[in-house]
Amino acid sequence: MTTLRDKLFGIGKLPDDMRAAAEAEGTLHSYEGVPVAYEFSGQLPGLSVKGTNTRSYSGAIALTKKRVLGPCWQVRWTKHPTLRARCSPLV
Repeated sequence: MTTLRDKLFGIGKLPDDMRAAAEAEGTLHSYEGVPVAYEFSGQLPGLSVKGTNTRSYSGAIALTKKRVLGPCWQVRWTKHPTLRARCSPLV
């Protein structure tokens, strides 16, 4: 659900340079203001969480012919012998 705060501050939108790159690659779909949930429970060195730590964010995603884009990540589509397409992280 997009709120007034998201619209005023542009939270959950693709940056302009990323949008231009996606359009140059051939945008299949672009979604903005997508609700994202972050959940963590368990232990890491120096961190212990009792119960479940849940946070809500607003995000964006763009699907192109070459990759899947988000403001903080990008994943390239690769061919897989048994699947039509597979995501592999860019390094």
